[in-house]
Amino acid sequence: MKALKILLLVSVFIFSGCEKQGDIDEYIFKTWELDWKQCGVYQNKYDTKINFTQTDSIHYGWVLEQGKDSVKFTMEIVNSNKILLSEATDSIWEGILKINELNTRVLVFEKEVQECSREMYRFE
Repeated sequence: MKALKILLLVSVFIFSGCEKQGDIDEYIFKTWELDWKQCGVYQNKYDTKINFTQTDSIHYGWVLEQGKDSVKFTMEIVNSNKILLSEATDSIWEGILKINELNTRVLVFEKEVQECSREMYRFE
C-alpha cells in the first residue's frame, strides 16, 4: 500500500511537472518592462516595454522601444520554452523567442533574429 501511494505521488509529480504550457499561459500575458538587454558581454538598460495579450480567438502583442512607434505582432505558444511571433511590423521581431526564464516577476528570452552577438532580453 505504501509503495502504491509513493508510485502515485511520483506519477502525479512527473506528469504535472513536465507540461509547462500552463505556466506560460499563466505568466506571459501582461506588459513587461525591460530590466536589461545583453549584447555580447555588455548589458544596456533603456526604455522598452513588451506586451502579450490573449483573447478568445487570437494572441497578439507589441514592443515599444525608446518611445518609438510600437512593433505589433501575433503570437503562438509553441511549447514550454518557445513562442512564435508572426506578422510582426518589424522583421527583427519575427520568429521564435527562446524563453530562458519565466515566472511572475521575470521574463528572459533570446530572439531568433539577433541584432548583436549573444543578444538576450530580461524584462520585469
